[in-house]
Amino acid sequence: MEIIRQSLLFLHFVGLAALLGGFVVQWRARSTQVTMVMVVGAGAQILTGLLLVGAQALDDHPIDGAQVTAKLIIGLVVVILAQLGRRRGEVAGLFYTVGLLTLVDVGIAVFWN
Repeated sequence: MEIIRQSLLFLHFVGLAALLGGFVVQWRARSTQVTMVMVVGAGAQILTGLLLVGAQALDDHPIDGAQVTAKLIIGLVVVILAQLGRRRGEVAGLFYTVGLLTLVDVGIAVFWN
């Protein structure tokens, strides 16, 4: 089961890299266009995050329900805003909100104990 958890964690980090990397590339290019890479990364974050929680539950590890709920809500908002930003073109508010909420989600993962 540990190899499955590690593989999911690896894919979770790849999703984060796609989302934040896509944001940084666009920001450096002075563009506010949400890219498909960002949308896919956000979706990967949700999917792999849920699977990681499931893997933890199967291994009888304690799960912080409040943290998981907070991260899931923020992640879903990021996915929705990224999809909207992708469809609407360059919308600075959507673009920067996606980036900011992604950083908030990472902060929750790192600092919430």
